[in-house]
Amino acid sequence: MLLSIQSMLEQSALEFVPPELRTLLGKKPSISLPEMDEAEAKEFLTGRFAFFRAPDYAGPLTAPFEPRAIDAILRFIHNDAGVVLSPREVLQAFAFVYGQAEDLAKGIDADEATDLLRAAYAPERES
Repeated sequence: MLLSIQSMLEQSALEFVPPELRTLLGKKPSISLPEMDEAEAKEFLTGRFAFFRAPDYAGPLTAPFEPRAIDAILRFIHNDAGVVLSPREVLQAFAFVYGQAEDLAKGIDADEATDLLRAAYAPERES
């Protein structure tokens, strides 16, 4: 990433941010992406994983999630929790499971992922 800053003493803090980056600040109109089905959500997620892997990465595509955990998480949030499978919701659910997992080195299996989500979504379902 290249960061460029120009400065004059009388400028405000916002003016320190170059115009290219300033376009990313502030309220922008939101874009609603269509709901995905579970297959599309899985393809989106695995593509996201692949994008952030090092070029020489040779491990499992879904690591640290076991492949069955991917399906279990998507099925749970869509069917049990009634959450729309949008990119934001999918990434938030996976980030939550990743952040709460007991031992990332041993991987995240379907049972652990489902238990974590069940505990997280239980208050929402009761209200």
